[in-house]
Amino acid sequence: MAGGRLAADVTCMQCLYEDRLAVRARRVYEGAETDRYRCEKGHLFGLDWPTPASEPQWPPPADVLACLED
Repeated sequence: MAGGRLAADVTCMQCLYEDRLAVRARRVYEGAETDRYRCEKGHLFGLDWPTPASEPQWPPPADVLACLED
C-alpha cells in the first residue's frame, strides 16, 4: 500500500537530480512502506511513503518541477 494508487507513476529521482529531466517512472513493486520504481531510461530506485500520496505524482507536482529551475 506504500504510496497508493496516486503514486503508481512518479518522477525518476536519478533523472531529476543528475540529468535535470522529469522522466516518468512506473511502480514495479508495492511494499508496506517502500515502493520500487523503474523509469523510462531504466533506472531502478525506491521511495519511502510514510503515508499514501494525497495527490497524483505524475505529471510532476509543482514542487518537483521547481527542482529543475535551481
